[in-house]
Amino acid sequence: MPRILILDDEIEMVGILTDILEARHFVTEHALLRQEVMPKLEAFVPDLITLDLKFGEGGEKIGLEILSEIRSRFAMNELPIIAISGTGDAFTLAELYKMGLNDYFSKPITDRNELVKKIQYYLDLSLQAKQQVPPPATSVVVGKSPAVMNLVSQIAKIASQELDVLFEGETGTGKSHLAELYYQLSPRRDRKFYTVDLATPTHTLFEAEIFGHERDSFTGARFKKGKAEEAQDGILFLDEIGELDLHLQVKLLSLIQHRTITRIGENHPLKLNLVILAATSRNLPAMVKAGTFRAELYHRLSMRVQVPALREHSEDIPELVYHLIRRHQKINPIIKKIDDETLSRFMLLSWPGNVRQLENCIKNGMSKGQSEVLTWRDFEGYLALTPEDETLDNTFGGNYYQMKDRLQKRNDEIESRYILQQLQKHCFNVPDTAQAIGLKNRQQLNQIIKRLGIKMKRE
Repeated sequence: MPRILILDDEIEMVGILTDILEARHFVTEHALLRQEVMPKLEAFVPDLITLDLKFGEGGEKIGLEILSEIRSRFAMNELPIIAISGTGDAFTLAELYKMGLNDYFSKPITDRNELVKKIQYYLDLSLQAKQQVPPPATSVVVGKSPAVMNLVSQIAKIASQELDVLFEGETGTGKSHLAELYYQLSPRRDRKFYTVDLATPTHTLFEAEIFGHERDSFTGARFKKGKAEEAQDGILFLDEIGELDLHLQVKLLSLIQHRTITRIGENHPLKLNLVILAATSRNLPAMVKAGTFRAELYHRLSMRVQVPALREHSEDIPELVYHLIRRHQKINPIIKKIDDETLSRFMLLSWPGNVRQLENCIKNGMSKGQSEVLTWRDFEGYLALTPEDETLDNTFGGNYYQMKDRLQKRNDEIESRYILQQLQKHCFNVPDTAQAIGLKNRQQLNQIIKRLGIKMKRE
């Protein structure tokens, strides 16, 4: 049974967590004092740790000290740490993720099932790491929001069954990374993985690259295997499938439907055993209706994964930003972090180019940064090149009512996060929170809480 070490100086919270976890058949141990932490860690040998950041009389300083000490000995995928604390917000969390925190859960615990779901998720990743299976959520996909966790879970299930998949989503959402995630989770992860970009191929180039050609099949031709044949027993990823013209779609349909290819200059088909993944940023149902994409090809790709836009999981932006800073450290090695105000503003932007646009923004800002802390001033030039009024159509679509609906949902999400953070900051005391944020009275705040559906239940 999985072993969970609870690090919390509040005996009542230890009791709550113990009840939750042992009811799900986890084995638990706890430490109430700072000096107990490392001895308990060594004696109990946990599979996962829950940590109260505000630990003991030293407060958050002790919690960070414990996190740092454990991380100096154990990697994130080796021993996951989930903070369960009443302190912290999106900006301090960004620093905590950078220090090696796996995830965060707020006190009071209002959703026991969600907590258990998170714990099981990191236990599964840790088990995969110990079995020398690449840890996908940390190596390929960045983010711990429900949207990202559900996406990873969905892909893991599909990959285990070796099903063909079509990834649908806006430009820059990371569809190619998800194809790589599928590969890492698939039983074929030890076989070959080939990517073909279908954005701009001509008829001849497409056939030659996918199907290959025989010697002298055209002027100067030498024998060459196509990517489909090279991927035998592995996985073939076809990126931007919506860009193919109708004639090429027929040939691709034959590959997907019959798993056979015929090299250029050859008459005999070759049978293949491979998984086919595809991705598109186009609206394929609309293209089918317009007659620019073959219905039979679209229906053949019946297993589809919808990739969310960055604005739909903006809570992942702080972690993404620090991940990108580390990835592009060579651009400007002196840069270590980004200030809280800039992170806050980033979380409010629509990012029509999604993660790719965020990455380009970070790279541009790092090239201009003059100190170890990036500020809004470092990004103003880049963001000014893509004014909000030029990106509204990409962000909200062409329908007025669709735009109004999506904008209202986005505003509600931002307002809900803000109100919840303020309530947590004031221990869910409604009068104190209302006064702190400038509302007239508690009734006004209660109306907002009711409208947004914020849960006030406490353990």
